[in-house]
Amino acid sequence: MWRDTARPLQIRGLGDAKILFPLVLLVFFPSWWTLGFCVASIITLMLINYKGFTFSVLMRWLRGRVIGSTRLARSSIQYRRLYGKKSSAMRRDR
Repeated sequence: MWRDTARPLQIRGLGDAKILFPLVLLVFFPSWWTLGFCVASIITLMLINYKGFTFSVLMRWLRGRVIGSTRLARSSIQYRRLYGKKSSAMRRDR
């Protein structure tokens, strides 16, 4: 019984249960454009799920595409220590 608690909830035919989250918008804000938005977002999320992505994996993939392959090895605080103190307007410790 407890071994399946970490698995995401799957709905037969739709895939991941997070697909149905836009229906919450329709319940609280019923209008025609909300219905259209919900249908379009559910179809989009179903297609994404069909391709093998979950929503969180898609967001990580998009973040990686936007940021690019270059990663900085040091934080801005370490750069500030290397190059000396900036003016008082640039300091964060005020």
